[in-house]
Amino acid sequence: MARLWLLAALASVLMALGPRASAQAQEPADDKSWQVVGRTQMSVMWFDIYRATLTNPSGEYQAFTPPLKLEIEYQRDISAADLVSATDEQWQHLGVFNDYRQAWVQQLQGLWPDVSEGDRLALMWYADGSSQFYFNDQAIGSRLAAQFGHCFLAIWLSQHTSHPQRRLELIGETSCDC
Repeated sequence: MARLWLLAALASVLMALGPRASAQAQEPADDKSWQVVGRTQMSVMWFDIYRATLTNPSGEYQAFTPPLKLEIEYQRDISAADLVSATDEQWQHLGVFNDYRQAWVQQLQGLWPDVSEGDRLALMWYADGSSQFYFNDQAIGSRLAAQFGHCFLAIWLSQHTSHPQRRLELIGETSCDC
């Protein structure tokens, strides 16, 4: 009985922590024909940080329904450590469950590179709920569990985001001059 409980607990932890069984990076869905849902610009004072674009097959936002692609084009150099720290701060703001958050932060620390002006980091959230990061159109890491894509995109798309105007621009409710 104890062995069965241990196996069930191990399976739950593995599913929650992320990478799917596939060790190879997955190729992106054919997103070249996808339409823009919305765009936004992140600036602090007079410093442009990044431009983000949300796309899907229809170009219409349908409340956290995959498939979706969020692509961020960086407009300045940022260290991987700063990207991960900012992501963690946003997850804390949204109240993401601590165990998930800590495990995901560890994964991102080993996954994300430093970015330079012009680099693009994208998350593809697939119809099956899994997600995959791409750096300058090249897959990095392996596919991540379903909860990850939803929680990562919530940073921008949740009604509780710390940047509600950027959310409105990304989901196409308001326009951005970017």
